[in-house]
Amino acid sequence: MFEKLKIGDTVTVPFGGNNKADKADKINLWVYSAFSDSHSKTDFDFIIECVVVSKKTKDSNLTLKVIHCDFDGHRALLRNKEIKNNEVFDYNMSYHKLLYSIK
Repeated sequence: MFEKLKIGDTVTVPFGGNNKADKADKINLWVYSAFSDSHSKTDFDFIIECVVVSKKTKDSNLTLKVIHCDFDGHRALLRNKEIKNNEVFDYNMSYHKLLYSIK
């Protein structure tokens, strides 16, 4: 899938996470490294819609900008970085998968 993605494409990224915010009102997210292609959006704890900002072919790394996420009013952290609308983060497709891509 990495080869087919272009800058500006919208992608959907699945995340696992503790569904209950802790005392600090935050949800800790983790990235899925494997899942079957038959999974649907309802099989994951959280789905984040992003746009591809940049792409590094050498290491299959994407820079993604969050365009839609919903954590029921809680803060969500991925690798100690808050994930929210308009936030930018790196996503390495050598280790992690996207649920699907929307053109």
